[in-house]
Amino acid sequence: MANSFNAPRMGLGLSEERRATLQRENRLKQELYAQQKKIQFSNLLERSNQDVDAYIESQNNVFIPHRNAGESAGHNVNGAPSGGSAASADNPSQIEPDDLDGADFFSRQFFRTRDKTVSKRRAQFMALDDEELDFNPEAPVQKTLPEYLTEQINLDVKFEGLNPEVKDLCYKIIDSLDPAGYFKVTDDQAKILATENLVAYPDEDDDELLAINDFDNLFDLVSTRDLRTRAKKALEDYYAVEVKSKTARRFAREEFDAIIGRKTTKEERDQAYKILAKINTELPQSDPLRSLFSTPPSPEELNLASQALAIVQSLDPPGVGARDLRESLLLRLRPDAKNHDVLRLLIQDYFDDFIKKRIGVLASKTHLSHDVISQIYSAPFPFEPSPEELFAQPSAPTRWIQPEIYVTQNELGKWVVKLDETKEDLELDPYYRKLLISKHVDKKTKEYLKRQLVEAQALVDALKNRNTTLLRVAKAIVDFQQSYFSDPTSHLKPLTQQVIADKLGLDSSTVSRACNDKWLSSPRGYVPLKDMFPKAVDGETTSVGISEKIRELIDHEDKAAPLSDEDITLQLKRRYSIEVSRKTVQEHRDRLQIPNSRARKRLANNS
Repeated sequence: MANSFNAPRMGLGLSEERRATLQRENRLKQELYAQQKKIQFSNLLERSNQDVDAYIESQNNVFIPHRNAGESAGHNVNGAPSGGSAASADNPSQIEPDDLDGADFFSRQFFRTRDKTVSKRRAQFMALDDEELDFNPEAPVQKTLPEYLTEQINLDVKFEGLNPEVKDLCYKIIDSLDPAGYFKVTDDQAKILATENLVAYPDEDDDELLAINDFDNLFDLVSTRDLRTRAKKALEDYYAVEVKSKTARRFAREEFDAIIGRKTTKEERDQAYKILAKINTELPQSDPLRSLFSTPPSPEELNLASQALAIVQSLDPPGVGARDLRESLLLRLRPDAKNHDVLRLLIQDYFDDFIKKRIGVLASKTHLSHDVISQIYSAPFPFEPSPEELFAQPSAPTRWIQPEIYVTQNELGKWVVKLDETKEDLELDPYYRKLLISKHVDKKTKEYLKRQLVEAQALVDALKNRNTTLLRVAKAIVDFQQSYFSDPTSHLKPLTQQVIADKLGLDSSTVSRACNDKWLSSPRGYVPLKDMFPKAVDGETTSVGISEKIRELIDHEDKAAPLSDEDITLQLKRRYSIEVSRKTVQEHRDRLQIPNSRARKRLANNS
């Protein structure tokens, strides 16, 4: 009798063999539960709150109710399943075994209200709100560029009396624009132009062909018409009478050498200049306006097309309808840009030198001072955004940021963290718990419900562990970075995920998953949790701290004798004991968009 009381309860009245079998099965179930709970925890920890709900729904577990509000076909407002084929609490034997393994085994959407009732009017109102606020990431976020331009022509009153022929040509130009907003020749015309430009054009006479042959023999090459055009332009700049600057001549000579592919002598340049003077190097431009017509247009039709293009180029955004980069920059030049007139002159007449930032050549050709031209390159970007930048479709849909961690200050002035309290705790559906213990449910259904209950309980426990781990990690990070939240002018201290992992007794991969795609809300704005781990560049100084110190040194420097990058390197070491290379200082200065010392000195003298 005494032995029977000491035996496990589940083994009362059973043989030793049966008792061992039950214990072994129970141990296997516990191991399976622990393993599944670990997997669920890892999957949930690396997901943000926005992805957690989707992950829970993907489990298709009958014990986990749908988290979206709204009345569904699965349950009526009293909590019981609706529909003739579904089971009820009084008669659960109506469950069809064939439906147990499908995703449609009981719908899981129902209202979770305290009194289990909800009015029809409220249900309709909530359903309407869900429909209006539903976000579709596949839907376009804005009109396309052609739609936007067409709308301007159709709605703007200044185009009401527009010539119908000109308006039709405007529509054709809009349809011909490429994704970047440029109005260029068609692909077929471009192929024809590329084919004709291989070596020579068929309309060249015998004298020109002889001159081309002499040019090719002089430099041992097979030149294209484009190459000869660029070579002739470089030599014209080299021998230009108005160009007296040695720097300008050197730039022209180096450009000619780059075109030829080797260093040339003065005799070769003199001879090439005479030869190229006999060759017509003007390239026949393929006018995109002609592509608007199926037959060769008359001068009157080309005039109408020019008017239509001018109208399209006057539309918003600036730069639309440009035929090349030069015309695009002229259209996009801001009217309030500093040195607006000088900028327009440089783009219109000296575009190649302007793009290549040849300050010395531009100063020689325009007779402007080096300081004025230097100011243009050091001033803020003077152009409106291109149509491509404004109308480019994003590669991924815009995502709503929802912080999971909130940093607040308690009564003692310490910064503490808490999780998002708007999320409800996940609870198991009590209806299916009743089915599990009901005497009217068959054995196969109960086995299915048992498996579902184990999985659901593992998911609930994993979700609780996920939130606990996330809170612990966030608390440790905020405790370490207290000064960052207390002082708006301070910076984050260097921190690694391994430091937090050692402090909490976790693996570094667990800390990494906990910080993945999580956002922190604080008085300093929304901050990604992973950004709270800045790397140290030197000692306790981070990259952001070095940038701020470089800016501070430059702000307080002598404007008549600005600090060079080498001087800034020495000052950082002397004042702040920060040892970095001159190259690192230059990279930080470029990132801050601060000119070098020579440019800063010229700007100070000119102001």
